[in-house]
Amino acid sequence: MKTSSKKIVCLHLQALFVWSVLCALVAMDNPARAASATWLASPFNNNWIAAPTTNNWSTGAGTFPGATSGTSNGDIASFTNASLITTINCGGAFVIGGFVFDSTNASAYTINVSSSGGASGTWRLNNNAVVRVTSTVTNRQTINGQLRIASTGTANFVSDSTTPTATLNITGGVSVNNSGTSGTLYLGGTNTGPNIMGAYVEQGSPPIIFGTLIKTNSGLWVLTGNNTHHNNTLILGGTLMLMGSGAIPNSPVITVNGATLNISNTLTSVNYMIVTNSGALLLTNTFNRTPVTIGTLTASNATFHLGVNGATPFTNIVVTSVLDAGPGITLAIDQVANLPVGMTFALISYTGTDPDPASFTVTGLPSGYTAGAVTVDTVNKLVTVTVTPSSVASSLVWTGSINSNWDTTTKNWVDATILTLQRTYANPDATIFNDTAANGTVTLTAAFSPFNVAVTNYTRSYTFNGTGKISGPMA
Repeated sequence: MKTSSKKIVCLHLQALFVWSVLCALVAMDNPARAASATWLASPFNNNWIAAPTTNNWSTGAGTFPGATSGTSNGDIASFTNASLITTINCGGAFVIGGFVFDSTNASAYTINVSSSGGASGTWRLNNNAVVRVTSTVTNRQTINGQLRIASTGTANFVSDSTTPTATLNITGGVSVNNSGTSGTLYLGGTNTGPNIMGAYVEQGSPPIIFGTLIKTNSGLWVLTGNNTHHNNTLILGGTLMLMGSGAIPNSPVITVNGATLNISNTLTSVNYMIVTNSGALLLTNTFNRTPVTIGTLTASNATFHLGVNGATPFTNIVVTSVLDAGPGITLAIDQVANLPVGMTFALISYTGTDPDPASFTVTGLPSGYTAGAVTVDTVNKLVTVTVTPSSVASSLVWTGSINSNWDTTTKNWVDATILTLQRTYANPDATIFNDTAANGTVTLTAAFSPFNVAVTNYTRSYTFNGTGKISGPMA
């Protein structure tokens, strides 16, 4: 049988046409995806997922790092340029291998992921993903929206900038995956911050896949949300701080080993805390507040930074189950207020076996105060100490007649009773700032603990500055 060559060519052309149409349809439905890429200095728009003709990334038009489907992807998104567009949106389901903010040129970027970008969906991190700010970055970096750890995965957030304000901020926090066996969140880096982690949570109600939180390196991370993870919390370096709604209610063991847990709000946990190996518990909001409450507290070679208030005494640490006090516990009373005469304060309450008073020493009082030896009230189950001002508090009025320094050597004050008598300040003098001052600039040269601070100005404006601070009540 003879076959026409014209017919064969025609069939080939038809097949080629069909194939071209199919390829075009696939391309329209699946925009091209790059491997790792860098956000451009002059991108076309603010969309992470670039349209086929849109050039936002270093890998060319229609490309982007990461994927809109699947649960695993190794692409790294880099942000190194001083860009004309610094707010980037990527709503909807997505997966990526990590983020890197690098170089002194990097702008202050804000990346809106998941529902924060206007669409719902889960933003997943590849296993062992790293979200990092390098040492040379000079601007704050922010990711809005929640990121999810890979199944049985680990996520690392590292903030290493040598510029304190160039922080890493994960406002929506991180969640453990709802599949696999566990999740682990690392917070690291050397940046002094504060770097922000919204909250570390688990999926499901009740959750069945639990998460572990580990703080490493010398930097500062702040937890601003309710961290509901059910595995251990390990603070192994630098400072982990609870602020605002920050809480760790479910973690079975909170270990502070050679690091600091800073509680600027309050902490309540029925479980177990260990503070050891030069670890520290720092309470920075100790006036008129709820004390720290913990089920079992084990401590040795540890420092508790506490405060006392003569007007409203309170117990700094409430142990509801067992206080296991080993050797080398320092009670650093950093804050003293409203204390005109000596008073005995309950610093720790406990149940069960009485601790040895020899386990405790007291340091860190502001100048002008002294403390006696620690005693243990075995009847009321209290660890107590008596704090005494070294002199009776006077009332002083600021004049600033010599210079602007609030210190303990310059006679920038007058006695409130004998206004012609120039005085120097000493803790715990009461201080008054009114309209009679010659100088309205007050430079704090150290940390001071006045009995109170009364600002009664109407015509004189005051500016308080300097490297020091005031601890105590304001009137």
